[in-house]
Amino acid sequence: MSKKNDSWYYNPWVIAVGGATIAGIAVSLICDWLKSKPILSTIFSWLMRIKDIATSFFGYKIPIWIIALAIILIYLISRIKFNISQKALPDYWSYKQDRFYNWIWKWDWDFDSVEKKWYMVNLQPYCPKCNTQFVNKSNHLDIAYECPRCKDYFSSRGLNYGHPPEDKQNVEALIIDNVQKRNY
Repeated sequence: MSKKNDSWYYNPWVIAVGGATIAGIAVSLICDWLKSKPILSTIFSWLMRIKDIATSFFGYKIPIWIIALAIILIYLISRIKFNISQKALPDYWSYKQDRFYNWIWKWDWDFDSVEKKWYMVNLQPYCPKCNTQFVNKSNHLDIAYECPRCKDYFSSRGLNYGHPPEDKQNVEALIIDNVQKRNY
């Protein structure tokens, strides 16, 4: 349930529009090369046709009340569509903190508008004594956390002043299980 990379270039609209633009330029280059025309002259002729169509379209005399009515309708439809498509908060949305193995764990929920799913983000352990976020002191051999306020140290190698640390993946699995069983 962790959120994946959400870069702008993974957006389907960017891929479609960008791909169509690149393909159009490539086709124009090839057509111009095959017809021995100046490069990109085909694109310029297409743009001139679009300009001519737009000019003839905007040359019509439309009463102002029709334009005002169209703007009002577009506004109302967009508001209604926004209200319908607005993400509804799930009932577990307020479940953002729990205690596992004597540790306090806090996290947030984030909505991925592309996949239409909620993901857990920023899962962090907190000290059970002073409720301060732990500092991660882990390395490739050891899972370790230290409280910067009370200096409690927890290590999976046994150098503990308390309960051994829990792996974030295990805690995330417990949180997801609680959400699925509605134990929150």
